[in-house]
Amino acid sequence: MSQYTSRERVMTALNHKEPDRVPVDVGGFVSGICYIAYDNLKKKLGIFTETEIDNPVTGTVIVEEEILKRLRIDTRHIKSGPASDYDPQWRNDNSFVDEFGVRWRKPASSYYYDMIEHPLKDGTMPVLQNYKLPNPSDPARVEGLKEKAKQYHDKGFAVFSAVPGLFELATYIRGMADLFTDIYDNKVFLAAFLDKLLENLIETNDYFLEKTSPYVDGITIWGDLSDQRGPYLRPEIWRQIYKPREAELIKGLKRHLDKVGGKVVLHTCGSPWLLMEDIIEMGVDVLNPVQTTADNMEPFRLKEKYGDRMSFWGGVSGQTVMPFGTPAEVAAESKKIISALGPGGGYIFGNCHNIQNDVPAENILALFDSGFEFGKY
Repeated sequence: MSQYTSRERVMTALNHKEPDRVPVDVGGFVSGICYIAYDNLKKKLGIFTETEIDNPVTGTVIVEEEILKRLRIDTRHIKSGPASDYDPQWRNDNSFVDEFGVRWRKPASSYYYDMIEHPLKDGTMPVLQNYKLPNPSDPARVEGLKEKAKQYHDKGFAVFSAVPGLFELATYIRGMADLFTDIYDNKVFLAAFLDKLLENLIETNDYFLEKTSPYVDGITIWGDLSDQRGPYLRPEIWRQIYKPREAELIKGLKRHLDKVGGKVVLHTCGSPWLLMEDIIEMGVDVLNPVQTTADNMEPFRLKEKYGDRMSFWGGVSGQTVMPFGTPAEVAAESKKIISALGPGGGYIFGNCHNIQNDVPAENILALFDSGFEFGKY
C-alpha cells in the first residue's frame, strides 16, 4: 500500500509491520502537553484561541485540531465523562474532589494538584461497604462519544481512549502508604477493596466500549507500576495480589477490542523491566510512555528482547532533552529513538509522557518535525 490513512498507519505498526512511515502521537488524557508549553507553542504558530484544560491535575490540554494537523498526528483521543451526579466540591483552598472521592489541592507554588484526602483512609470494612463507586452505566458518561469517535474514524484517524488501572487507582482511593501496609496487616480489607474496585472498572469499561463500538481502536490503561528504579512492589507480591486482577481487567477490554482488531496499551512510567514478561502474559499489546532514561529501559535493549511481542509508544525524554536540549539535540534524540524502536513496525513515535511547561516551543516543533523526517522506513 503506497498511501496509508493515519488509522492504517497506526494499526499496521501496532501489528508489527512497517507502514509508509512511523506513526506519530502527542498523547491524550494520559500524556499530552501542559498548558503553558501549549500556549507558547500556539503563539509561535500565530494561533490565539482559548486553551481548554483537559486534566486539571496535570495541567494538560485538549490539543486543537489545527495543532494536531500541524504536528502530523495520526491519532485522535476521546474519553468518558463523569456520571451525572458527580459534584467536584470545589473549596476556597483551590481543592476539588474527583469522581472516586479523592480530594486534590493545587499549592500556589505548583503547576499541579496533589492528593490530600483519600476516601478509604480509615481502612475498615464498614467504611468500604458504605463507599460508593461511580455509576458504571450512567448515559452521561458516553454522551456524544460514539458520534465523535465515528467522525474521527471516518476521517481516517486511529481512535484511542483511556481507563484507570486497578493498582494506580487503588493507591489514590486508599493512599499508597496504607495500601502497601495492607499487604501485611489488613489482608481481608485489601482483597475486598480490590475486588469491589475491579468489578466497578470492568462494568464501566464494558459500558463505554459497548456504546462506542466499533470506532475505538485501542484503550490505554493508566496504571503506573514502577518508578525509575523498578516496580513499586516486589514482583512476587505484585504477581500474587495484583496481576490476576489486572489480567481480568484486560480480559474485559479485549472482549470488545478483539472484535475490531483493537489494542490494549499500558501506560506505566519508570522501569517495569522486571514485570515485562508478566505484562505481556496479561495481554498488553503496547507499552507507553517508554521512559528510556529509567533503569534497564534502553530502547535498543527493549526492542531486542521484547520487540516481537510488544509494541512501544513514546520514548523521547521529557526529563532531559525536551526541556534542556536545543532543537538540534531534540532532533538527534528523535532519530536515535526511531532507529532503535522503529524497524519492523511495533512503534508509535512521540514524547515520553507530558510535555512539561518548561519545554520551549521550538523543541516541541523539532520533536514532531524530526519524527516525521526520520520516520521513513
